[in-house]
Amino acid sequence: MNLQAFLETLPIVLYGMGGIFIVMGIIYLSIKLVNIFFVDNEKNNN
Repeated sequence: MNLQAFLETLPIVLYGMGGIFIVMGIIYLSIKLVNIFFVDNEKNNN
């Protein structure tokens, strides 16, 4: 295995993983917000 090539690709991998975690966080927060709005609507309708 070429250690130098591995070390050169580490920043690219870190950017990719960071992007994945940011997108997962945005999806999680949007689901929580939608859940809050729809639970409030169901309580008002009953």
